Amino acid sequence: MTKEEWIKRCAEQLHERGGIGVSEAIEYATTCYDAEDDINAPEAFTPEEVANEEMSLWDEPDNDEA
Repeated sequence: MTKEEWIKRCAEQLHERGGIGVSEAIEYATTCYDAEDDINAPEAFTPEEVANEEMSLWDEPDNDEA
């Protein structure tokens, strides 16, 4: 899968399930791809799995506010 396809699929998941705008979803997806590229091979997890993991963090409280 190309980088562009990975980002497209991740962005679609973020947009559809996360309820964010398309441009914001693309920015998030690009950041997710770059992070996965640094940690794992981007192919290690599907774009949808990475998007779901990212969205799972959105509801967690910020630990810096403690």
